[in-house]
Amino acid sequence: MMTFTEEDFLEAQEGGRKLELLSRGCTHLPGGKSVITHEYDSVIYLGQLMRIAKRIRFFRGDVCKIVAGWRKARIVRLNRLGHSLLLICRQYRAVITVGIGKDECPRFGHHKFHPYLDVALKAVAEAEASINEALGNKDHERLCIAVSALAVEIHIQTNTEAFKASVRNFERNAEAKLRRALSYLVSLFGRRSRLLVLRVDLYVREKDRLWSYTPEAEAAFDKFASALSGCKIVPDVLGWMSAREDGLERGRHYHVMALLDGHERRAGVNLAKMLGEYWMTECVGSDRVGSYFNCFALAKRYKHLGIGTIHCSDAKKLLGLFYATRYLCKSNVQLVATGEGSRNFRRGVVDKSYVRRGAPRVGDDGLSTVKQALFGQMRRVAARKRSVDESRIQLDATDRHALSPWL
Repeated sequence: MMTFTEEDFLEAQEGGRKLELLSRGCTHLPGGKSVITHEYDSVIYLGQLMRIAKRIRFFRGDVCKIVAGWRKARIVRLNRLGHSLLLICRQYRAVITVGIGKDECPRFGHHKFHPYLDVALKAVAEAEASINEALGNKDHERLCIAVSALAVEIHIQTNTEAFKASVRNFERNAEAKLRRALSYLVSLFGRRSRLLVLRVDLYVREKDRLWSYTPEAEAAFDKFASALSGCKIVPDVLGWMSAREDGLERGRHYHVMALLDGHERRAGVNLAKMLGEYWMTECVGSDRVGSYFNCFALAKRYKHLGIGTIHCSDAKKLLGLFYATRYLCKSNVQLVATGEGSRNFRRGVVDKSYVRRGAPRVGDDGLSTVKQALFGQMRRVAARKRSVDESRIQLDATDRHALSPWL
């Protein structure tokens, strides 16, 4: 019976979160260095806004109220949720908009956002001017009305039947993808007890981001996927998975996981580098157009990233592999990749004709640890999500943060 400590879960989640920020918010140079871009701030901002919108959906009560202050002056008091909304509005123009005056417009207006972000961004765009003006004039009553109206608008829009159906569709598709991906991993461990897992993110440079949406760019990744599955880039490839995503500023990109025979290959750093170099030189033309991020850059800092050599009996490394796979199939993606072309999630074909050679493994098929670690953790995440959602329904105006400091 495998046991995980809370530290194991936190480390696996933190490693995945840090990897996501570095892969999405940085430009990666051919020499291995990474440069933080404006998109780093945008990713963090949109992540905060999505969490706020999710909580408002279940919130029942007032996010702010007018109370008597010093010398009986009427001032506004915000709870934690109201204060978060205020900060989001104050940061909106710096992070989301571009241009000045009449030429000002949303930086990412042409993208399709996650349903929560679609609702919240539109509401904040309409309310932020009034909120910032009231804040600048220290008009507490107007500020209270504006922040309350913003919360009410988000609450109403996120509780419509159409919105709920859209979110359910997102989550259902993500869960189905994750289940297929985990079953695929189990089948690969059925072929080899030890796998070498490589992870690399493939990009097109910011100046060529419009090209990343063209059929030629799709053909470039098709070439990469064909070469990868045919062992033409690195040897002994047993399987692979990829997720296609849209970036706020860097355009369309791909997160790739390659799984090699761990009995034949052990050193993954240079093999992952070969994947990135092939993408730049053979698929998109040169390092002036393409770039990549080798996820082994964080391997020494975070133990459970789901990369490197993983044995079918190593429960802790399998935990990291679960979170790495979940990242490829996540439902809370900020931008939705749309348009014609290949599917957003792809994987290799399961070889159903394969017959394992050699002596039988000890303990049925030898995959009990793999199944428990992968599918058991999937059930744990689902149960935790239901528990969090149910607790949010209980929130009301008696929130313990309602007596937060004066604004």
